[in-house]
Amino acid sequence: MRYIVFVLLGAGSLFLCGSIFGYITTIAGLVPDLLMLISLCIVLNERTAAGMVFAAVFGLLFDGLFSPVMGGNALAYTVSVAIVYYALRTQQRIRIWTPALVGFFGYLLKECVLAVIVFAMGNEYSFFYMFFRFMLTGALLCAGLMIPAYYLMHKLYSNAWMRPRKSLSDDLDL
Repeated sequence: MRYIVFVLLGAGSLFLCGSIFGYITTIAGLVPDLLMLISLCIVLNERTAAGMVFAAVFGLLFDGLFSPVMGGNALAYTVSVAIVYYALRTQQRIRIWTPALVGFFGYLLKECVLAVIVFAMGNEYSFFYMFFRFMLTGALLCAGLMIPAYYLMHKLYSNAWMRPRKSLSDDLDL
């Protein structure tokens, strides 16, 4: 049942990010990164590799639907969620400020990986302008949205059908 919820959440976030949010002017022209929020919420609530799998699968779908380069967003999502997962996998207790920090630094990691991919493709841009104009403001938006997203997912994980039966890391040998 939880995989059905993951598919519904991923499909809903792809639909919102790819269609509706593109036409709505948000704060400072930024669009909430729902795939990142959901992936990080899965990592914070489960402490398994399911968040990385979610990020990789729906990152590839995002690339296939909306990106001219296949795999760039998927790589950025997966790498950033993997770093967050390895940093938090042994943490026993989530403090009140943890979701906001995870959202902030997770978003910055994703954007920095994307910047490296864009640079490796031979495109020129001003990193510092992009960092201060888009990356920091996007990270602040992600941090602010991460708090309610985490508590909504935590409420969802209070149901027995949503909790994992065994660790996904046992299946993946992580």
